[in-house]
Amino acid sequence: MGAIFTFLLLLILLIGQIIIGNFGLYLPLVPIGIFYVAITYDWPRGILTAVACGLVIDTIYGRFMPLTPFLYIVIVGSAVYFRSRYDLRHINANIIPGGIITIPGLAPLWVSTVVAQVEILPQHLLNHILPLTLFASLFGCAFLPLLILLADHISGKLGLPRYLEVANSTTLGISA
Repeated sequence: MGAIFTFLLLLILLIGQIIIGNFGLYLPLVPIGIFYVAITYDWPRGILTAVACGLVIDTIYGRFMPLTPFLYIVIVGSAVYFRSRYDLRHINANIIPGGIITIPGLAPLWVSTVVAQVEILPQHLLNHILPLTLFASLFGCAFLPLLILLADHISGKLGLPRYLEVANSTTLGISA
């Protein structure tokens, strides 16, 4: 049941991110969903979802080099770090991680900007890329706590593990 919930959650976030991304706005829905899965379940499921979602995003956007799966694995690593070092059981403690984990998802945009627009790079960075990065980070600060509340409510109804209950576990999702 947990695998089905993970699949449906990330499918909804993936579709939302792609639809909104087609309008030129980057909302980091999938990176936040991967962070949620990596904390709630375990890091192997987080890596699996990171690679799968990254490949789907790169395929849909037609990227010739699949960079996104590797960047999403960085998010799983940050989830393991935050889970082992901080008490994330309080919803307010998830605001900062929400802003930080949005940054790896923007790396393809940064790379393509540097490669394609070298002659107008400073102007393009200041006018487009930096505001988009700031907006994505602020969105992540607000969306991670909201996703935690919504997904934990649904998980509680389904009898699945909840983020706010396992967020400070010292086992890091490794079961014996």
